[in-house]
Amino acid sequence: MKTTASCPRLMVYTDDYGDHLVCKHMPLPRGLTPQEFKTHPELYTQRDVVVADCEKCLGKELPNLRKQFVTYAKTVTKWASKGRNKRSDEEVQRIWEICKQCDALKDGKCRECGCRVGKDGRPLTNKLKMDTTHCIKGLW
Repeated sequence: MKTTASCPRLMVYTDDYGDHLVCKHMPLPRGLTPQEFKTHPELYTQRDVVVADCEKCLGKELPNLRKQFVTYAKTVTKWASKGRNKRSDEEVQRIWEICKQCDALKDGKCRECGCRVGKDGRPLTNKLKMDTTHCIKGLW
């Protein structure tokens, strides 16, 4: 067992079937332990876990809960202090089209700030509805 230079958590298991990449962040197939995974080479063809699959390794995971809470609290406080104005549905739709193209969007959440975004919803559950918000990456 050795670690590759590209990612300190990507392990390479070598056996009679070749090299197999396994990221230590991700669950192994069928919940196997690393030792069990190594001794069941027939599972390698079903699902090799590689660094390209691991959001933590790629730096694309959501911010931790504390950061998400702080970001949300600041966003809502600013919005409330400026009069709680909402964006029009057309403006939200325009911004949503930009968000959909971004690689930071996953399951309705921005992985940069942790906020929920979408084309529908109320301001408290959708950052795009608050007229005082902007994209951390500067896309809108």
